[in-house]
Order: sequence, then C-alpha cells, then structure tokens
Amino acid sequence: MNFNSNTNQRIKGKFVEREVYACQSMLIDELFRINEDIYDDLSNLFMYEVYLSDGEYKLTEEERQDKIYEIEEEIDKLNEAIVELEWEITDLEFEEDQNDSAHNVDLIESKNLEIEGINNRITDLEVDLATLEFAETETQEIYEWWLVSNFLARKLEKYGEPILRMHNNIWWGRTCTGQAILLDHVISQICSEMGILEGQENEWEA
Repeated sequence: MNFNSNTNQRIKGKFVEREVYACQSMLIDELFRINEDIYDDLSNLFMYEVYLSDGEYKLTEEERQDKIYEIEEEIDKLNEAIVELEWEITDLEFEEDQNDSAHNVDLIESKNLEIEGINNRITDLEVDLATLEFAETETQEIYEWWLVSNFLARKLEKYGEPILRMHNNIWWGRTCTGQAILLDHVISQICSEMGILEGQENEWEA
C-alpha cells in the first residue's frame, strides 16, 4: 500500500487534525527544566531497538521479554518437528530395507530437506534470541511535544512512542521532525491498523 498517495495523505490529514491538538514543546521543555522528576511519568523513553530476522523492532522491556518467550516457544516446536521427521525417516529406511522401495528414497530425501530448512530457521531464531538477550536500552530523542487525544496516545504508546500524562492532559513526544505529522510512519501504521486508508474496510472519505 502507498501510505502517502494523495488520497491517503488527505485521510491521514483529517485523522491528525482530529487527534492532534497543539504543539506545546516550549511548555513541556520548561516543565522538565523546572522539575526533572516529571521524567518518571514519561512512558517509552527508554526502548530496545533491535534488528531481528523478520524485521526491525522497537520494544519495551515487557515486549522484549514476550518476544524472547515467543522465540523460545517456536524453537521448542521446531525441535519437536525435527524429532517427528527423524522418526518418519527411520520408519521409511526400515521399509526400504525390507522392500527395496525407490519411492521411499525420494520421501527420505524430501524429509531431510525439510529438516535442513527447519534447522536453518532455528539458527535464525537463535541469533534473534541472542540479540534480544544482550540488547541494551536506548534513550529516544524527542524533538517536539504535541498535545493529543487519549485515543491517539494509546495507539502511539502501543508503537513505542513516548507519552507523558500529567494534570489530565496527554502529550506525545514526537521522535522525528522536519515533516508534516501525517507523513510520520507511526501515523500511517495507526491509520492502517484502523482500516481507514484507501481501499480498506473502514476507508474514510478523503
């Protein structure tokens, strides 16, 4: 999908206009200058940014632990699959010895190739696991502070964006600058998840 087609830019523009209220960078910077304890109220300031075999991830500590568990579970299941295939190969080899079946030779070769593919996947996952286990947090650089709706804040937080909640207000610590907010990748992700972009189920009128 072209997130930045003319139609999608108009849709995302309407979404931003509805959910993003005002830039208040000077206000928040001054608040932090006066009271650094406010940092304790800021979520997603420190994140794990890792490159895994299936893509780039920006994770909280909880998400990192969940990902580690998920990979360990997948490795266990793949190892179980290898054991099953090895038993099947043993049975086929026994049948081959008894019947001299050429058909079994092809099946054995196919299952050995399947095991090889699974082992390659396990190798990739073990590298991912090591990457996650030894990853260190990085401080996200915040360029701007925007007063936003609670709805958008929850969506942004899900994607690892810094969020500050204070005095019944919510601010987004924007981690990029120099372009319209509607062009931020995280906004495209949120709109796509909502299904409001061109051709999606809940497409907004542009």
